[in-house]
Amino acid sequence: MKSLTSHLFKPLLFYLLICGFVTKAQTQLTFAKSTLPNLSSNYCIQIIQDFRPIQNTIGNIIINQKSENLTLISDLPKALKKHLPDTYFSNKTGFQILIKIQAFNLIEKQISPQKIEGKFRLKFIFEIIRDEQTSVFLTEYSGGNSILRSPNAILAYQQSIAMAIDKSIIYFDKWIKTNEKIAPQLAQFVKIKFINPQIIQQDDTVFYPKHLSWADFRASAANKRKYQASVFTSFSYEGNATVQDGIIVLEISTKTYMLKEGSWAMDIAKNDPESLIHEQRHFDISQIATNRFKKTLSIELFSIDDYNSQVQYLFLEAYREHQKLQEQYDTETNHGQNSTAQNYWNNWIDAQLGLK
Repeated sequence: MKSLTSHLFKPLLFYLLICGFVTKAQTQLTFAKSTLPNLSSNYCIQIIQDFRPIQNTIGNIIINQKSENLTLISDLPKALKKHLPDTYFSNKTGFQILIKIQAFNLIEKQISPQKIEGKFRLKFIFEIIRDEQTSVFLTEYSGGNSILRSPNAILAYQQSIAMAIDKSIIYFDKWIKTNEKIAPQLAQFVKIKFINPQIIQQDDTVFYPKHLSWADFRASAANKRKYQASVFTSFSYEGNATVQDGIIVLEISTKTYMLKEGSWAMDIAKNDPESLIHEQRHFDISQIATNRFKKTLSIELFSIDDYNSQVQYLFLEAYREHQKLQEQYDTETNHGQNSTAQNYWNNWIDAQLGLK
């Protein structure tokens, strides 16, 4: 008669523990703590997350010429944390790092009665944590190794997998030391630096602060009956970002300009000096808008990850205000026909430009 116990007993059932041991019945194999040195870089592994599609196994192992699932008693993030030195998790003032586990698996196959071949692969993505909901990609590491063992050499897994894990951390430690002062993702803040562009007057464009003349109004005045003259003025900016000693330095240059082919004047306007003053004041108002845009930039707090969008948004807002101010100026002065209002605006514009 068969024993029920012997019927149910499965010999040689192993569990590989990344932070502990493999068991065969009551036999255990200890998986040593990482031999990595204490952390010297300015970062802390804050979170480890498992993004593998299947998380209840880390592959397969050959036992008695049969393939069995290789599992962990604890989840993989906890196992990795237990494996690594405590110093990698203790620096709460440095860069807070998220490790995303994309791959961590061992595949074995029996190539002969006395040889088992295994291939271990891991892939980690390293990100910097901005807040509770946001993290930003830094770098990724893919690695692994091949293992050739005899059927009884279960210990071969200890060193092989541990070395692969440690190599990923060594890679990231080197990456962050190399990029700490030059990677935009690791920058501490954004600093605005205004650059005075080299102004070269062009045949089709007048750049501020050059004063306008009627010769700059090149567009045809034919069929223009509503106003005696019209000027096209606006402003623009260019930006260039570099990382200097851990700070994103955003160099901004601005230009206020008048387009000659978009501006026209009738002869009656050209014979009236006050008309040219009115059009020049449109040019001055564009410069006021430029100055306001720069002032807004100088006091804004910029996001390390989205400063370009912020600058573009502030420019659009400044341009809308610029258009409103131009319309208000024309409405109140009746396009220069109301001399009292024109004098008021002349004084106001001069004050805004620091000329009074």
